[in-house]
Amino acid sequence: MKRALVFLAITFGITYAYDFLVVYPIAQGTAPYASEFLSPDLAYMVSVALTMLFPALGVVLTRLVTREGFQMCAWCTVLAIFLSYVTIRTGSTFAAAIGHGAANGTTNGVTLFSLSGGNPFVGPLCTGIVGGLPLLAVAAIMLWDMRRREKAGTLHIPEAGLPDGMHRNRR
Repeated sequence: MKRALVFLAITFGITYAYDFLVVYPIAQGTAPYASEFLSPDLAYMVSVALTMLFPALGVVLTRLVTREGFQMCAWCTVLAIFLSYVTIRTGSTFAAAIGHGAANGTTNGVTLFSLSGGNPFVGPLCTGIVGGLPLLAVAAIMLWDMRRREKAGTLHIPEAGLPDGMHRNRR
């Protein structure tokens, strides 16, 4: 429990510090500290590079703080297959966003209420072997189905936004 709370505190601290010290000033058109040393273009490029690195920071910090966490990379890859399939089948990103939030909520709940202190690589977390095998099996079936439909030419991947010249009907 203590390790989970430390991890959550570090994650939220880094997230909010990055948002308020880097993202927000750049969104407002001012980079108060970086503008003294860097050109605005270079400051923007650095912030974009840090944004791309930010998801990896969570895994590295989890590993450093709790001595666990690299199985999360494999689990996130499997979850990405599942959520991609949901997006393609529904034609909307909202279902995948809700599924992502549900997965995060479930994982956090299991982490907070797991008092056994067992090996997280084995279980009970969904990032472990016991909890991850059913999701891995479902993801393999979904990946096979997407590949089969792609070869048959029946796979329709939704496009972003509306085509040019189309307007959404307002009711």
